[in-house]
Amino acid sequence: MTCINRSIPRLVVGAWLALALSGCGSSPPVHFHTLVPPAETGRPVGEESRITVEAVTVPPQVDRTALVLRADRSQLQVLESDWWGAPLPQEIQSALTVALNPAEAKDSGVHAWVRITRFEAMRNDQAWLDAEIRLDNRNPDARLEQLTCATRLQSDTGPTVTDTVLAQQANLAGLADRIRAQARRLLAGDDTCLPPA
Repeated sequence: MTCINRSIPRLVVGAWLALALSGCGSSPPVHFHTLVPPAETGRPVGEESRITVEAVTVPPQVDRTALVLRADRSQLQVLESDWWGAPLPQEIQSALTVALNPAEAKDSGVHAWVRITRFEAMRNDQAWLDAEIRLDNRNPDARLEQLTCATRLQSDTGPTVTDTVLAQQANLAGLADRIRAQARRLLAGDDTCLPPA
């Protein structure tokens, strides 16, 4: 009578599963990035006033958790191991809110809606940010109640993902400066926009 050891097939299957699972566990770690710069201590308030950022929208191509970079003239690269710390519209809104709300500043009565129409970056090239800004003046004695303007910004990038994120941080700092300048015109009753670029 022949005796078959039934534990051998189980050992083979177990070893195969262990190898397969060890391969799955070797995926690269996820890196989280933010568009909110580090806090600046001792920043003077000066004549700045608070501007409320109500909402931000972004193009559908980049409205995702993973970072999206331009690979060449026609291709986009989704970076599955590099994620935003929050959904991209919220990241941009947070960055603008920090920049436009200095500590101890008074409320300007101006509210902003930002529609990002281009948010792209390419390694060793440029980061581009185009936006349409709508400002509402909610002060009761407002001479001009609303102003909509467009702007274009770009910054140099380096070879790393961090370089492209820092370039977009610089673009957002520039966008905040333009929103502030445009708000001053709105409050003064000037209905002209700054040049887009």
